Amino acid sequence: MIEMLTFGTFEGLNLCLRSGLVCAFLHLYNALIHLSPEMPRITVLDQLCLVFLARLFLGMFPTSNFLSRFRRAMGGKLSRSTDKENRHSRIAMPKMDLNCLSHSVKTGFSLFYDMQSNTYGPTVEIWDTVYHGSSMRNLTSKERCSMKDHLETKPFNAPLEKLKEAIMREFTGPSPIAKLNFFAIHTFCARWIQNLNTGLDEGTLHGVDMADRLLELILDHLADGTKKLMSYH
Repeated sequence: MIEMLTFGTFEGLNLCLRSGLVCAFLHLYNALIHLSPEMPRITVLDQLCLVFLARLFLGMFPTSNFLSRFRRAMGGKLSRSTDKENRHSRIAMPKMDLNCLSHSVKTGFSLFYDMQSNTYGPTVEIWDTVYHGSSMRNLTSKERCSMKDHLETKPFNAPLEKLKEAIMREFTGPSPIAKLNFFAIHTFCARWIQNLNTGLDEGTLHGVDMADRLLELILDHLADGTKKLMSYH
């Protein structure tokens, strides 16, 4: 059962990270709630944004520069213009196939997944998450010494109990990451992207390319409120 849960988590999360559709949909939502007048927030989408904060938003929700932040999240690189009279730099969308995006399932997303992937042997990163809530930031020397002291001087059942509590929160806590159905999340986002494609029936761009164009129009709208957001061809 544990192997099935882990495999399902890996494949579902991998699909969400690599297809580009979840990234596109959540970046569109994040941009729309920062327009004036802003779109009403949707609780489930706010929660999904938090789930993918580190992986698809690079650790911070953009409040401006929505297009470049989206392209960076998609793996885009800095591109420099070759026009000698109008030199400029911009983040370009990756030219690779979307199935080959640089996103992948990495450690730090779920303790349950990390423990099973490491044959149930806690790593330094896992202990960082257990004691300080994240392996993504650099611990201070005081924090690291405190954790090291607890691991070395306390009976080993004490840190194991902390590890158990941290993993169980992924199943029973307010954000049960280990219980998420990532296949359903991908289907949900893909259907909304498809609905946008259908609603904008004059458009010739689809999927991620459509989201990229809409984010560009949102930036135009913020610069000039008279422009129409949905008038692209």
